[in-house]
Amino acid sequence: MKRKVLIAVPDSGSAKAKESATLAKKFFREFSKYDSITTTDNYESYPLALGRSISVLVQMDMLILMSGWMTDIMCLSLHDVATRHGITIMTEDEFMASHSISFGEFATNYLNHK
Repeated sequence: MKRKVLIAVPDSGSAKAKESATLAKKFFREFSKYDSITTTDNYESYPLALGRSISVLVQMDMLILMSGWMTDIMCLSLHDVATRHGITIMTEDEFMASHSISFGEFATNYLNHK
């Protein structure tokens, strides 16, 4: 069974966040053994997105917090829920440290080869 990760993207309702989330999902699928979901999936409004993200998170094996998470209310809320439920938490930097390529390098290479 494939393990699952929720990728918490700051400012999940913005177009930039959705683009970042698409790249993050591609990265995690290529460089990890995790099936990934992001907080930008099915984003309608903040309250609905937060509720759905929490519902999804409690079924996940890991929470990845992308850069900027410490100033985003949804990411902070997901961090709190993951902590309370014993779900593994890693920041983008911590996850990337275990790989030979950074997320920024991956995104740049991916965009250049589109």
